[in-house]
Amino acid sequence: MKRLFRQRRMLMCLLMVAAVMSGCAGFDRGIGETVAPDRRKSLDPGGPHTGAWVSRDLIFSYKYVRDGDRMTLDGTLEFRGGVSNFAYVRNFYIQAYYLNPAGQVVDIRRIFNASAGKEIGTWRFTRELTLPPSAVGWAIGYSGVARGYGPPRDESDWSFWDTPFK
Repeated sequence: MKRLFRQRRMLMCLLMVAAVMSGCAGFDRGIGETVAPDRRKSLDPGGPHTGAWVSRDLIFSYKYVRDGDRMTLDGTLEFRGGVSNFAYVRNFYIQAYYLNPAGQVVDIRRIFNASAGKEIGTWRFTRELTLPPSAVGWAIGYSGVARGYGPPRDESDWSFWDTPFK
């Protein structure tokens, strides 16, 4: 009986370690992958430089000034498509995929997080960022869950996301 108990306990420990390892594998997902040329934007020195990413869910307009490995980013997010029909977000983040000259991802960092319950609308933010030394370009990805108002237990969710990998 003790032996069976030990075997089960060992199996549970192995399963928990495997679950943790697989969960952590997603943190650097994309590093080393190549982003298609039409999904890349350059990170030119000086500035201000302006641009926008337009997707099915949002428009991310930005202005940045780059000084070496430092960048000041002013961003505006405007939701569109299905997301704009919802009242607020349960969660949302946008992240930068920093690229080397070959268009390969060298680092991934979040540049904006929305708090739970933030109303859908136009959001503005400013960030002071430190860029990876080899970054000459970037791409954007995001993920979120929008929620509509409704009777208790009858609210609806809408999951939305995009990555620079197609």
